[in-house]
Amino acid sequence: MPHSDSTVLRVIASGVCPAPRSSGCPPDRDDNALIDICDWSVTSSGLVDAIASSVSGLLSTGDSSDDGTIHHRERARTTGSSAGCARRGENESEASEEIARERNRVRGASMMRERSIYRSNATVEVDPRRFCEGWVGVRGPMPGARFVVVAPISHPWRWSSLGGPKTASMGRWSGVKEDGVVRAYRIEHCTGLEGSVQIQGAKNSVLKLMAATILATGTHWLDNVPRITDVEIMRSILASLGVTSDWHGPHRLRVDVPSPEDLASQPDYDLVKSIRASVVLLGPILARTGQVAIATPGGDDFGARPVDIHELALTSLGAVVEAQEGQLVAKADQLVGCDLVLEFPSHTATDNVLMAAVTARGRTTIENAAREPEVIDLANALIEMGAQIEGAGTSRVIVDGVERLRPMDHRVIGDRVVAATYLTAVGATGGQVRISGVDPSNMLILIRKLTSVGLTFELDEQSLCVTASGELKAVDIQTLPYPGVATDYKPMLVAMLSVADGVSVVSENLFAGRFRYLDELRRYGANVRSEGHHIIVRGVPRLLGAEVTAHDIRAGAALVVASLAAYGESHVLAVSHIERGYDALAETLVELGATIETIEV
Repeated sequence: MPHSDSTVLRVIASGVCPAPRSSGCPPDRDDNALIDICDWSVTSSGLVDAIASSVSGLLSTGDSSDDGTIHHRERARTTGSSAGCARRGENESEASEEIARERNRVRGASMMRERSIYRSNATVEVDPRRFCEGWVGVRGPMPGARFVVVAPISHPWRWSSLGGPKTASMGRWSGVKEDGVVRAYRIEHCTGLEGSVQIQGAKNSVLKLMAATILATGTHWLDNVPRITDVEIMRSILASLGVTSDWHGPHRLRVDVPSPEDLASQPDYDLVKSIRASVVLLGPILARTGQVAIATPGGDDFGARPVDIHELALTSLGAVVEAQEGQLVAKADQLVGCDLVLEFPSHTATDNVLMAAVTARGRTTIENAAREPEVIDLANALIEMGAQIEGAGTSRVIVDGVERLRPMDHRVIGDRVVAATYLTAVGATGGQVRISGVDPSNMLILIRKLTSVGLTFELDEQSLCVTASGELKAVDIQTLPYPGVATDYKPMLVAMLSVADGVSVVSENLFAGRFRYLDELRRYGANVRSEGHHIIVRGVPRLLGAEVTAHDIRAGAALVVASLAAYGESHVLAVSHIERGYDALAETLVELGATIETIEV
């Protein structure tokens, strides 16, 4: 496409407000940090190269701070097609070197921005820590922006390299799946859900079970495995260690683990950064190979989850653990059993200790262990592999180390968080739904709270039937370690309570900062606000359809619940977050009577 004024891309670096002032942003951005990419034909066939060439000019005029932000000393803007392209050509060789140095320098940074799209004259942020992978996100005004590309809304772009999205929309936000397709949900008001649901395998269990396969050479089989993005990411992480896997049917996974000498001890850095559950690889890799180097895990953006508890636990087992350039590095010739008291009943820390201790020399006693059903599921699988474990599901777990383990053939338990999502959807819209494949005894406190809200239940051994036929009542809820109300339930509960009669107080006692979705709920007209670690929910008679953004898995599910209750039409964007933890959520809700269409934005 020949150059014209409407096809100029603009790169902004280090802007406090990464959008032009015409979009309504406060005038805090440094106007001097601008440069135009004037050759649209170049950008449409290779946006990454064009950005790199232009950003090199910015880098050459600026100093880099310790946090990875570029500070500029002079105006770095060119105008006109020939001038811009000449500038790009002069800096092309410099670009690759500068960008490579910048990638390496910020690679170990602890924070990483996630993908998103924000409608501020189509402001697109390219994070240098993801620059090498071709991941592109779009953000609205935010402090500490790194690189931003501004393009006209009428001109989508295409990536030609680096595995990035093949197409992208200039909408406010859209989830970008690994296949490059940008998706959103269009949801209409629902007057009730009816039917039955078979619950998928638990995400918070299967990822740990996949990690546990590292402990035994041979062929492992896992049944009831959900087809979700996080499972595919974990498969890729295992592949980077030399562990292969393939599907045998829709939900049966085969995992082939080589001998220890053929196992790598350092999983792929960027894959590990993409999911928080990857921290559970520490224990099994260390136990199997005697050493491990793993990036500080990433995942959903809703507050810090310190890894100190994992370091202390592995150190107690005899490992030498230290942090090196954004990674945890641990070594141990032989892990040795110990008496260990966890400062907090963390389920991932309990998982790590279990997997490290099963082949350690001697006995390990874990006090204040997590009691979640997913921890029990892992312990049962390890016992199938030949481990000696007592007390799983209680606060005191005893592990007697064995010399070696055998492969497992295990069925993953049902996902109680997914079940809770359907329960709140019924509560918000009305109707009757039977939910199978999950043990109601793992959700008793939640069921008690929902009964107080006005839902009625019939419970069986592996199923429950929920009915909502009247007005919802406000209730106070606080998140606590199991068997308390799980923090993962909270966003969906808040969405449901936003149409309940009265004032509810929902308290978050586990993770700070998990309130980002409240801004999105307010777009529907919900009366919700945060005070410290509490959420005050004043029920309103009705929600109205809105365009909203999913910032993490459960926030996305909460927005689906709110969209079903809202009058009119809603668009839930960034559904790739939802697909990280839900197997066919939209399709299942449609079967229950909802009107949901998956669209390309």
